Amino acid sequence: MAITLSNNVKKLGDYAFYGCYALNSFSAASSHTRFATDVNGILYTKNKDTLLLCPNAKAGTLSLPSTVKH
Repeated sequence: MAITLSNNVKKLGDYAFYGCYALNSFSAASSHTRFATDVNGILYTKNKDTLLLCPNAKAGTLSLPSTVKH
């Protein structure tokens, strides 16, 4: 299951995707003002300095971009 964040989404609640065990990908348009995603479907802040969510259904290892500080 994939979640696409429209440009209208400005904030995610702390437990917005709690229990979504089949979730394997997030996507957000490059024009989104608050969120960014990568080719693995990981959700970050727009400048990719904070990893917000890694989908529950992701398995294996993950290499974080060098920009991630939080």
